[in-house]
Amino acid sequence: MKIKNKSTYPTILLLAIMFFMPPSFGVTFDKTYGGSSWDYGDFFQLDDNGYVIVAGTQSYQSFTGYVGWLLKTDLNGNTCDYSSDGECTGTNVFVKRYGGMENFVRFDYLGKTSDEGYIMAGSKRQTAFSDPYFFLLKTDADGNTCDFYTSGNCDGPGVFARTFGNPTSLITSAQQTSDGGYITLGSTYDAGLGLKLFKLIKFDSTGATCDISTTTTCEGPNSFVKFLNPGLSGKVFEARYVQQTTDGGYLIAGNTNAFSGTANTWEKDNHIFLIKTDANGNTCDFMAGNGVCENRALGQFSRIFGRPYLGNNELYDEQGHYAQQTSDGGYVVVGSTSFLGPYAGFRRTWWDYPQAWIIKTDDYGITCDYSTDGNCDGNIGGKKVFAKTLGRVYWNNANSVEQTSDGGYIIAAVSQVYCNEISY
Repeated sequence: MKIKNKSTYPTILLLAIMFFMPPSFGVTFDKTYGGSSWDYGDFFQLDDNGYVIVAGTQSYQSFTGYVGWLLKTDLNGNTCDYSSDGECTGTNVFVKRYGGMENFVRFDYLGKTSDEGYIMAGSKRQTAFSDPYFFLLKTDADGNTCDFYTSGNCDGPGVFARTFGNPTSLITSAQQTSDGGYITLGSTYDAGLGLKLFKLIKFDSTGATCDISTTTTCEGPNSFVKFLNPGLSGKVFEARYVQQTTDGGYLIAGNTNAFSGTANTWEKDNHIFLIKTDANGNTCDFMAGNGVCENRALGQFSRIFGRPYLGNNELYDEQGHYAQQTSDGGYVVVGSTSFLGPYAGFRRTWWDYPQAWIIKTDDYGITCDYSTDGNCDGNIGGKKVFAKTLGRVYWNNANSVEQTSDGGYIIAAVSQVYCNEISY
């Protein structure tokens, strides 16, 4: 998939490519979805008999601002005719809009639920320019849900909507859990502290969670809310992805500059963090260990991955985007790493383009020594560990990873090959 600089409005592009096939194979279809205004596609997955895309659209409304869009296609990328109002229903295909005036919706995650419905997570605003709140929406198999337009919340048979959190909040990841509930991970900004934090929220199967009206954390039947607030003014804890692990706990990936070497709060100097919690969302005290801790008996750990601050405002910047538990009980995390050179006045004299970065750890988040150049290979307790930088000369970033049946890994990444072209 390539997106080039154009002056026309963007549309959603779904491109099916068969990787690792002979040259006679390649693009199997190329489809665009959208209308006369701005539309974007954010997350898609292969369904039983087609594809499902979670997106946003400005094309089918009389006001400025995005609403959520869910498109279900067949295996050739075809769907029903939504050209009149952005919605339609066909045989095993549909297009649905979610939102409207005072309900500006953006989805950043899509998942299939055990009842064949869909769970979507992101944010909701009252106006196009107001602060966002966490938003979680559950639909049935045909993309239908209840009426959340009045209060932001609703319930129906097998469907619900939840709006919650403080202003300036965004869910970045969600997943159905083994007990039929839902786990969400999101970032929220505390203006008083100048601090970006993250929340881990567990809902039961009906979309209910415990009461946080008088506190920032809670635990209840099949639910909890955990709020990371390290009290470090100006620092960032940016949550990107959560996955339930085989022991019932949760794996969290993201990035933070809270444990960097530079004293400048405005510097990037981020490092990847990987946190493992127990089934109640609790982890060990990583603040006491400069981002690193473990409690093996409780299945908890925290790890920071990044190369050290070099002084003279020369530093490395790492971003963590996605993590998975692997078949050997270890973990793999992907993102990017780049070097930022020293300043001359208010500008850096030079910098390296980011390289995609993949790190494989043991059961406790430990890997080999990559400090020299970001690469290493090793073995810990009989389990393979490694760190690898990947990419071309220009900008590269790994966004997701899955382990394949042969024990290898497949990575989805973005690579900027030329100044005006981005390749996926």
